[in-house]
Amino acid sequence: MINPNIFRAYDIRGFYPQEINEQVALSVGYALAVFLQKKYQRTNLTLVVGRDGRNSSSELSLAAVKGMLGAGVKVIDVGLVPTPLFYFGVWHYGFDGGIYVTASHNPSQYNGFKLVQKDSRLIAAKTGIDEVRVLSLQSEKKEQDFSSLKWENYTQKEVMADYIHFVLQDYDLPSIKPFSLTVDCGNGAMSVLMPSFLSNIPGSFHTLFCEIDGSFPNHLPDPSQKDNLHQLIQLVQNTKSDLGVAFDGDGDRVGFVDERGEVISSNLVSAFLVKTLARKDDVIVYNLMMSRIVSDTAQMVGARALMTRVGFTFVKEQAIAANAILGAETSGHYCLQNNHFCEAPLFVWLTILEQMCKTGKKASELFAEFQKYQYEGPFSFEVHNKEKILQRLEQKYSNGKVSHLDGLRVDFDDWWFNVRPSNTENFLRCVIEAKDRETLQEKKKEIISIIELNAS
Repeated sequence: MINPNIFRAYDIRGFYPQEINEQVALSVGYALAVFLQKKYQRTNLTLVVGRDGRNSSSELSLAAVKGMLGAGVKVIDVGLVPTPLFYFGVWHYGFDGGIYVTASHNPSQYNGFKLVQKDSRLIAAKTGIDEVRVLSLQSEKKEQDFSSLKWENYTQKEVMADYIHFVLQDYDLPSIKPFSLTVDCGNGAMSVLMPSFLSNIPGSFHTLFCEIDGSFPNHLPDPSQKDNLHQLIQLVQNTKSDLGVAFDGDGDRVGFVDERGEVISSNLVSAFLVKTLARKDDVIVYNLMMSRIVSDTAQMVGARALMTRVGFTFVKEQAIAANAILGAETSGHYCLQNNHFCEAPLFVWLTILEQMCKTGKKASELFAEFQKYQYEGPFSFEVHNKEKILQRLEQKYSNGKVSHLDGLRVDFDDWWFNVRPSNTENFLRCVIEAKDRETLQEKKKEIISIIELNAS
């Protein structure tokens, strides 16, 4: 039986094989095809399938193909590729949607699916994932017959060369200084693209874990957590590299380390991108956990900054609706208007290298101007009365600017905080930022005291 709880606000995810298995993939593939046939009011669709390098992804991908073929659509298989390349395969060639098998940055025991429609627009909470869930459950109950499939409607397609050309076309590569670069693919899907990509970039390269291994034996595939960057930091320092780069399991998140081995936070990367890419009257989108430096920088260049809920689906949807130049999130997701509002980790990397060349600055110097505030989080608290704690915090800080966009955010002139309840667990997650370390520590102590006092 399909567990309905695997259908989340922005994807499908669970343990393999208990929750995500071949039967689930078959039903989801079929349901996606039927959903899009109804949406576009025609049956002759062409859908794309891709996958990451997890040990179960190949079998799940094949099962999803069978489900889609069973609905009577054509299927293009782009194989084992990073998520941004899968998105490119859907929108660049004008296909009708698709399914990508991945559990993103989660540990190896997980797997799941990302679903897209035309133009690689995500199928999420407000765009159809509930309908796909219902269709998947109905398909399982009806026991659809998938024994007589039209395999002539299935083809494989190589898209890597076209994608790399697309990424590189706006950069003057001969003008980029031959830097020393260290790259950590985390044994994830970016491993298959990296040799071809690096062959086009001037410089010398040191690679870490750029071989597919779906068990992720070296570290978790999540570059937003410093614990997963220790080997990258050490190699950057040992090789005196100019920049370190790390990717998550499916290659849509990216993290950076400067020449000193210091992690460059996504707040600083986002502010840098705003300054570099945005112009007067442009729009940028960021989530409410991000530093004020992002909106400050937007104001400096004359752009408009729109704040969204946490979750890259919300960032991307708002970026599309506002035709934003950039969408950014603390997790290391960055979507760009010129990349069809899809995640663009390679564009971000190349933009940093380009600006290092133009300015003559080291990576640490390039980002130093954005280190204006003291920022901490997110840190988590296990509690059993989330709403009560949020009420207590709001009462305590009611003289600030209060927002309920996502949990509770309160802004003051010299500091702000956000506390968000988990939708599925008894946790509160908090970030706090202040103009100086003393204020940050004082307010952090206050907030923790209120949470702990009301935790039980």
